[in-house]
Amino acid sequence: MEQKMIFFDIDGTLIDDRTGLIPDSTRTAIRRAQQRGHLLFVNTGRTICNIDPDVRALGFDGYVCGCGTHVELHGENLLARELGHDESVELVRALRELRLPAFFEGSGDVYGDPEMAGRYAELDAAMRMFRSRGLGAPVKAEDPSFAFSKFYIYVQPESDVEGFRAHIDGRFDWIERGGNEGEIVPHGFSKASGVDLLCAKLNIPLADCFAVGDSANDLSMLRHVPGSIAMGGSAPEIIPHCAYVTGRVLEDGIYKALAYFALI
Repeated sequence: MEQKMIFFDIDGTLIDDRTGLIPDSTRTAIRRAQQRGHLLFVNTGRTICNIDPDVRALGFDGYVCGCGTHVELHGENLLARELGHDESVELVRALRELRLPAFFEGSGDVYGDPEMAGRYAELDAAMRMFRSRGLGAPVKAEDPSFAFSKFYIYVQPESDVEGFRAHIDGRFDWIERGGNEGEIVPHGFSKASGVDLLCAKLNIPLADCFAVGDSANDLSMLRHVPGSIAMGGSAPEIIPHCAYVTGRVLEDGIYKALAYFALI
């Protein structure tokens, strides 16, 4: 069988959202796919600093992180794109003025704005989660090293959404994440752009790629990759763009999907 590339989202795909577990069947599937010579990659909205040790221990060949803003292959950085310090600070200040709570995802940390702390329950819960992972540094505009790759917003009734859309127009793309949540990514970067970079680097055609995901930020790669796979329980809007729907994480969804396409 010709060598294939297989891309996996993390949350709701490799890891069960409710329990935080990676099932043994997933570990077995990944090991067998690599034994058959395929190249396996994480493709996630998380930035590189926020990859779980349990995910790293699966032994992937590389990572597409931050919705395509960071790409690694066998430990080599092929792409590491962060906003400049001045633009990062400007965005933090604009979000304060527009009353849009957010956290800011960089390659080295995930940042919270101290001026937003204690005012928005969703943001406070997210920052507690990041701190439990050893992340969650406060924004420090005066620190010249402060910069990030993307950010995540929680729209409030008082938020100036139209002002925000005008502010980011042409610079960033807004990925709807359900409810009042949005993932904001620099224009031109996506999970699909990360796939393309690796295809070009490794001279593997898109036709020999597979991708597995479950949510709206997976849409770019699921639309792009012919072998697109939706996990059981996926967001309904991704299903029409997938070639196959497998089981949920704890229903051996990864194993079943790779077996269906004869990748293991």
